[in-house]
Amino acid sequence: MGILEMPADAPDTYGIPEYHVSEVRTEIDGTDVRMVFGTKRFGQTQWLYTVVVNPERLLALCHYCQSAAEEAFNLAQMMDRRRRAGH
Repeated sequence: MGILEMPADAPDTYGIPEYHVSEVRTEIDGTDVRMVFGTKRFGQTQWLYTVVVNPERLLALCHYCQSAAEEAFNLAQMMDRRRRAGH
């Protein structure tokens, strides 16, 4: 796979830590939602970071993330079908 061109409005993420997340827990904190994200290692959850978001913004973020997840899932399905077909 070659280098992909970045859109002009892509954020500069150089130097920001990146985590592989497999676990999440939430709690209501006053009028906000607190989320803690983690990953499973050796059968135990290692908590990585927390995020606090107001519920209106969280709903918008969830919709945005679900759209990206659906697109990635569909792409993976298409690539898998092509690989199994021998292309």
